[in-house]
Amino acid sequence: EAVFRSTEIAQRAFGFDASDIFCTATDFTALSAFRSLVTLPFASGGRVVIPDAEARDNPIALALLCERYGVTQLTAVPGVLRAFAKAGARVTREELASVRTVFSGSGVLDFATADLLRERFSLPVVDYYGGREFATAAYSDPDTPHTMSAGGGFLRDCLAILVDDERRPVALGEVGEIAVHSDCMTLSPLASIETKGKWAGWHFTGDLGRFLPGGRLEIVGRQKDIIKTAEGTLVSPAEIEGALNALDWVA
Repeated sequence: EAVFRSTEIAQRAFGFDASDIFCTATDFTALSAFRSLVTLPFASGGRVVIPDAEARDNPIALALLCERYGVTQLTAVPGVLRAFAKAGARVTREELASVRTVFSGSGVLDFATADLLRERFSLPVVDYYGGREFATAAYSDPDTPHTMSAGGGFLRDCLAILVDDERRPVALGEVGEIAVHSDCMTLSPLASIETKGKWAGWHFTGDLGRFLPGGRLEIVGRQKDIIKTAEGTLVSPAEIEGALNALDWVA
């Protein structure tokens, strides 16, 4: 159910129309891929290019596919975008001439790759999610180079509040847990989303942050014992600590 609400928000945020041709190189099970392949084309009246196996695995083949069919909105996993950035003369702005926006989905896009893509191809690069749990409930500002994973973006269609351990709001500049309320958040029963009382509908993310002047939200840490890796996998820090401690040269 979150797919369709987030489709409406994405449509408003980016203004897709009937001239758009969508292509995605992310897994079909990812929300960003499902939107690009199914819901956004219906919402905008645009068309879809479904890449073959070679284009899904080979960034150069994907770039040639974009050139052949005039793709305007490209969604790809960070690994593919990193390959674009490192391809040098093998992938140029000529192959991507029709592309108007690049969306990163299914994982966290590092800033170095995003900056290199913008510099080489003069394309806006949008990270659909960012690196934190709460980011799946909101969108980063497409006009800024940063994403919510670094606290650089503004929330869209999303209420956010910072609270202390007693769930009391914290003052400007103080650190608290980020709680969000958004129409594009899942209605599925999750332990982190309250269903009763004055906090009904609020998602307590476990992320720690502070509000800066101007309404910008800075992410400063993590309260819960689960984090999201760059590949989108959920892991416990204790597992990472155990793996590091097993190495002889780690004191």
